[in-house]
Amino acid sequence: MDNYFNTLDDIVKNNLIFSINILEKNSGKIRAGYHDLEHQLEKHSNNRILLRKARFVSIELIENVMRYGYFNGLYKSSVSIAYFKNKFYFSSGNLVDNKEIEYIDNRIKAINTAYLSDNPREQLRNMYREKLAQVGMAENDIKIGILELARRLDDKIHYRFTKINNKYSEFSIICTINA
Repeated sequence: MDNYFNTLDDIVKNNLIFSINILEKNSGKIRAGYHDLEHQLEKHSNNRILLRKARFVSIELIENVMRYGYFNGLYKSSVSIAYFKNKFYFSSGNLVDNKEIEYIDNRIKAINTAYLSDNPREQLRNMYREKLAQVGMAENDIKIGILELARRLDDKIHYRFTKINNKYSEFSIICTINA
């Protein structure tokens, strides 16, 4: 899996159309970059449905970094978008507490199992409905957000953890939608 993740990471780096560094939990500064994000996406597609999905995935990744990332002044959390061979690639990286790795890993593995089924969209929809019944609409948690993200993707979520020190690891995600 690591080699494939590295290949995807190279695609993102070599075909970048948008990138934003997130240095702090300041949504005002981040929202200023949304217009540039929209402009870059529209350069590569005029399909409204695709653009809506791409906007959602981009904003969801940005919000996840801001909501769940740790900011220490040394590490630069980021969200990047690339376009290559009729696919949008979305990448994010942020610090997470090492205590959270097992929980995050288990959640994403469970979500990624839907892509093994004959109808991943239906499987993800059912998972989403079940989770909503458990936690309710008001709960603002990775339990719902990552499922919302996965429902808009065309392939499973690719991710890795890279240990930084005894307290933190870098959590990186790469996901795609077809243009």
